[in-house]
Amino acid sequence: MFYQIIESEGRVMIGDSIANFNNDELIFIGSNLPHVWHNSTQYFSDGLTNSYARSVSLFIHPEKIQHIFREPENIQRLKNFFLLGKRGMKFGLTTKAELSKLLIKAVQEIEEIRILIVVLEILNLLCNAKDYLLLSSPGYPIITSLRIMIKWIGF
Repeated sequence: MFYQIIESEGRVMIGDSIANFNNDELIFIGSNLPHVWHNSTQYFSDGLTNSYARSVSLFIHPEKIQHIFREPENIQRLKNFFLLGKRGMKFGLTTKAELSKLLIKAVQEIEEIRILIVVLEILNLLCNAKDYLLLSSPGYPIITSLRIMIKWIGF
């Protein structure tokens, strides 16, 4: 899921990463990666009318997207992107500027075919992005999955 923070600030926990967030942040959070956003206290103060928390989010289902492109050689970069996304990704200025425009365009579109075209543009941009920071530790999703499995087994 993509989160474009339009107006807000506070702390975000993504996997085992804890960091501050501000206006104009662009974050991708992959499948099954725990996360929570906490706005600063100014957004909860009584009588404060000038502070609004606003964001845009777009959910992209990795398996469904990969199913569209069944040929393995055509989707390897896409698979790599979704694999990296399982750790959470924060994008730099270059990708953020282009992606922010596309995200807003995607959520404003009405026609489904136009939404799909924008989503494909987003995926193309992301598969070629070089300016990102991985947020969670390399073993974090694996550890989380093992905990869930151990709990399910009954340990």
